[in-house]
Amino acid sequence: DRFKPINDILGHGAGDGVIVAMAEALTRRLRSTDVICRLGGDEFAVLLPTGDGVQTQFVADGLLEALREAALTSSNGWIHATASIGISVIDDADRTAAQHLARADAAMYDAKKAGGERWAVATAPD
Repeated sequence: DRFKPINDILGHGAGDGVIVAMAEALTRRLRSTDVICRLGGDEFAVLLPTGDGVQTQFVADGLLEALREAALTSSNGWIHATASIGISVIDDADRTAAQHLARADAAMYDAKKAGGERWAVATAPD
């Protein structure tokens, strides 16, 4: 959430540092079977190969907590990093990976519209 002002005010070096610190905080919170990747800019994707919708929401809560606890500093002081998370549960529906990413992206914008620093589950059909 609100990553652009970090780059604009503190510079891209500070922004890069925030991205690295966030990636480390998220990775520490995930299980060894989970997969995390940076999609670009300030966007990450996480694949949870096991679990259901309830467990996914539990993991999302843990990721938000990990970011709240992360000690992110710059030459100008502390940076409070937050995230909005969109969830697309892989179920029996015949959806492609691209459709799941689009659904998760739409859900992430729902979380942002609700104030950020939260998660939302994709509910709209493709």
